Amino acid sequence: MPALTKRFTVVPVVQLEDGWLACDSEAVECATADDASKVAKILARKPGYCAAVAFARTGDITTGKYYEAEIIKRVGDLLVPEAQGLGRLSLAKLPRSIDPKKGP
Repeated sequence: MPALTKRFTVVPVVQLEDGWLACDSEAVECATADDASKVAKILARKPGYCAAVAFARTGDITTGKYYEAEIIKRVGDLLVPEAQGLGRLSLAKLPRSIDPKKGP
């Protein structure tokens, strides 16, 4: 039976000039879920970032197989292009999963 490990990670998010969102290529590994929440709050306020997402994944590090990620914390606000008429959208209020064909 494989040994399952839970990993806690934070990914900072930037909003590009055209309104698209992009995750920073450098994810931050944390020791606990509480640490990941704290790091997400800090990174979301760091200049250049508009948000951050902390999540946990359980899996087998020897095989690289992981279960679906569990969102721990979403921090920050996203500016939605005016053409969509939505103004500011809180990342914390987005649903846990988004259908890419339908949107939030």
